[in-house]
Amino acid sequence: MTSPYRRPDARPEHVEGDMPRPEQNGGNPHEQFSNNREARFTPPDPQRWPTHWQVPTSADLQEAEARYRRGLLPVHAPLLHQMAPSLGVGTAETVEVAEQLYAAARRQADDGEGRMVGLAAPQVGIAARAFLFDPRESPGSPWPPVDELRCVVNPTVEPIGDAVVKDVEGCLSTGRIRGWVQRAARVRVCGYTPAGDPLNEVHTGLAARVLQHEADHLNGILFPSQITDDDDLLWSSVEQDDQFIAYVRTHRQGDSQRWPTRLPRDQWEAARAGLPILGSLAPANSPVVNAPTEIAESGWG
Repeated sequence: MTSPYRRPDARPEHVEGDMPRPEQNGGNPHEQFSNNREARFTPPDPQRWPTHWQVPTSADLQEAEARYRRGLLPVHAPLLHQMAPSLGVGTAETVEVAEQLYAAARRQADDGEGRMVGLAAPQVGIAARAFLFDPRESPGSPWPPVDELRCVVNPTVEPIGDAVVKDVEGCLSTGRIRGWVQRAARVRVCGYTPAGDPLNEVHTGLAARVLQHEADHLNGILFPSQITDDDDLLWSSVEQDDQFIAYVRTHRQGDSQRWPTRLPRDQWEAARAGLPILGSLAPANSPVVNAPTEIAESGWG
């Protein structure tokens, strides 16, 4: 899980269960805001951005192609839709898997400085129950370097209490798809470090959202499948990044204006099935798309 938006803005902790204010980003691992807090979302020209669906742009395709060439599996790869197998506790194999996962995360971090907030092993072709996550609950900018992320082996993530937070998520594995996802505001994560030390912690805010997102990956679930309201399933092209940031900010301020480019549910289901509909999720000339098992069986695990 990495942020497609790099904005130098600190994010104070929010009140558990509340929708974060614009200047807050606790619970949202997928975008950061600019310092211009007065900007408002202006709906794009409908002639340029259709209100229901948008053909992926060349920039979207190039972004996805680059990620696949760095080892990311395409959205329809079987490994992304299966339960990941458990690892041995404290074994040499588990330590090696953790090292491979950190190496893969460094390749995928796309901000030029090797930073992200989370990554699950199946996303990069490693069939194992392990993920990396940022343990900070309301971190400031920038995102932490990959080497500061923590690796959890054989994790279980369970909600604590009934408080929930609905916020925007994105994912390396789903390309330019965005969406409003409701998650538990407070969770307990149990598991092991790669060395075999037991782990039992409680997290809220950003860390809680990242943990739930990454745990879903280990159970074969991608975040669009967690969205029940079709109006919350969105598409944002590379060229729309600034507008999307403004949209999220004003939406949190109570603006009811909806993002104009939504992703039809059938397009998401088609992408999961590997049909050539979402070009940005599966460029036809991508070697990873054409041979996902080759990547899974190579140096990635």
